[in-house]
Amino acid sequence: MSAAATRSPVPTSIRLTELEERLFDTLMTVVDERGLRTTLRVGGGWVRDKLLGLDVDEVDIDIALDDMLGREFAEMVNQWLCDNKLESHHVGVIKCNPEQSKHLETARIKIFGLWIDLVNLRTETYTHNSRIPDVSIGTPEEDARRRDLTINSCFFNVNERIVEDFTGHGISDLRAKVIRTPLPPLTTLLDDPLRALRSIRFASRLNFHVDPELYESYKSCLVHDALVSKISRERIATELQKMITGPSPDRAMGLIREVGLMDAVFVLPSDTEPPKPRSTNLWVSCLGCLVNHCALRRRRLRFADHVNEFSVLVARLSAFLAPLAACHYQFKGKSIHVSQFTLRELRLPSKEIELVSLVLSSSVKFKKMVEKNADALDRLEIGQLIRKTGRYWKVAVETALVSEIGPIDSEQSYAQAGPPLLESFSEQDGIKIDVYERFMGLVDSLEMEGIWDLKPLLDGRRVLDLLPGLPKGPAIGYVMDRQIEWQIVNPSGGEDDCKRWLTHEFRSYVK
Repeated sequence: MSAAATRSPVPTSIRLTELEERLFDTLMTVVDERGLRTTLRVGGGWVRDKLLGLDVDEVDIDIALDDMLGREFAEMVNQWLCDNKLESHHVGVIKCNPEQSKHLETARIKIFGLWIDLVNLRTETYTHNSRIPDVSIGTPEEDARRRDLTINSCFFNVNERIVEDFTGHGISDLRAKVIRTPLPPLTTLLDDPLRALRSIRFASRLNFHVDPELYESYKSCLVHDALVSKISRERIATELQKMITGPSPDRAMGLIREVGLMDAVFVLPSDTEPPKPRSTNLWVSCLGCLVNHCALRRRRLRFADHVNEFSVLVARLSAFLAPLAACHYQFKGKSIHVSQFTLRELRLPSKEIELVSLVLSSSVKFKKMVEKNADALDRLEIGQLIRKTGRYWKVAVETALVSEIGPIDSEQSYAQAGPPLLESFSEQDGIKIDVYERFMGLVDSLEMEGIWDLKPLLDGRRVLDLLPGLPKGPAIGYVMDRQIEWQIVNPSGGEDDCKRWLTHEFRSYVK
């Protein structure tokens, strides 16, 4: 079927902002004044989100050209801006770099404060053992069909101000809320196995259901093997982070577990102490903890507020890995937390890895505190643990809780769209939640917020002046640590009180 026959333009429901109108008018002025026959088509996520009526926080517009290089057109636009005494910017050229998924040269230019990427329409052919395709200039239909999903395949024709759906399924799948591939799904996934995770991410983000044929293709051993052998760990990590910090991380991870992709995403050391649960049971437990975390968040219980995407990532990864909180492995004679191995395998930044490990380790200690007696807290013990855990201490308490209550389960497949899982905890779990809530209230009453930034009232020099017989070296560090302990127990104590305590506690060093 020809491109003309499948073009089927539909009256656009895209509502342009004044800035977008100005941008597209300017681009068409350049086309007209230069006597070009070029058709400009906006593709990808901008079109999808506009058709869905979603707010686009960071506007990044990808424009495909049918008969010239993006760099050439960008230079023409820049020249027009200069000729009309309007602000212009340097044209950035991103060279072809298949390892970074840049299969054709891309020109990047800023116009009226909007970033625009200009590239050719293209077609792609994949080899058996690589996710890097052979790329050549293509038609609009070829470009649409090589896209990952039909909902990402529509174009907005800037020249005619219409939406173009060359696959014939883009608009209907957006309306039906279906995740589907333009080509047969197994072909699409084997061409680029990362699309398995990417499509799952869109299903969870947009609350769309997965086409049954695509769902079955997820389960293919060929797809699993290709995801492991053809895709870098960094690119898997990028998709994972977007899922974890998205609106429905429980559904995304539930779908990954349901189709058997967990072992392709997460790598665990062969031996742990204590032994980790068998893989199948482990992933059920991990998913259950993440589901509990999301449910508790929706109930807005007394836990840490997510202040930014970074804290969301740490909290949700910690919840997901909670079943491994007490597991370590041996490396060069050292006992290292399993989470560090798993997250390093994903090439995550060291800061996230260290924080998740800290939260998990602290969660084990908080769990023991709650079990002992939530009504009789030892101020020094809780203060030292909060000080060690830092501003993520509430995340650690929450992580302890999610591993103690039974997971909320869903009777339907995660491939089906729908509302969040019902937040109906059992009566026993409700009692456990109340215990943790009371624990948090008692800790809050101790007013320890910010204790991780607590500084000694007396610095090392003043301590030596007070205790002239104190030997230099480790002894000074010990006294400074004891001083911090005193300050934790005596939050209203001042310098004079601290001096009296030090000279009494370490009187043998007073001359």
